[in-house]
Amino acid sequence: MHKVQKTYTAEFKREAVRLAQTSGKPITHVARELGISDTSIHQWRRELAEHSSEAFPGSGHQSALEEENRRLKRERERTRQERDILCPTLEVSVSGYSQWRKRPRSEHQKQDSLLADRIHAASHAKRQVYGSPRLPVECGLWNCGPRASRSHGNGWHA
Repeated sequence: MHKVQKTYTAEFKREAVRLAQTSGKPITHVARELGISDTSIHQWRRELAEHSSEAFPGSGHQSALEEENRRLKRERERTRQERDILCPTLEVSVSGYSQWRKRPRSEHQKQDSLLADRIHAASHAKRQVYGSPRLPVECGLWNCGPRASRSHGNGWHA
């Protein structure tokens, strides 16, 4: 025979702990009145004392630390899959790929990023109505430092 585990809401757990603490009755008596075990109340009281506002997160609602841990695990898995696909495709070693990922951005990449930011800001300043022929003239991108060019008709790029 399969035993079904009962689930209780966070509100019920908090109320049961409050009743056990303020009623003046023994915890076993309060638990019997609520139809739960006294060990549940002890466990809930301990959890409430340790985690206060983050106690009883429920399914799908983790504490901030657990949520960060899940996010980092997803990111690690995505990076691992990326590596497993790219290394054989590009015919590079895993260690070579890892070293490439850790390398700081080059000066050229930094300039490209700055120019892309300027192009994006200029485009939004003109309500994104200026196309690639008019944007550099109207927004002063011709003599802005790093060189910019049109790339295969896809707009302005660093």
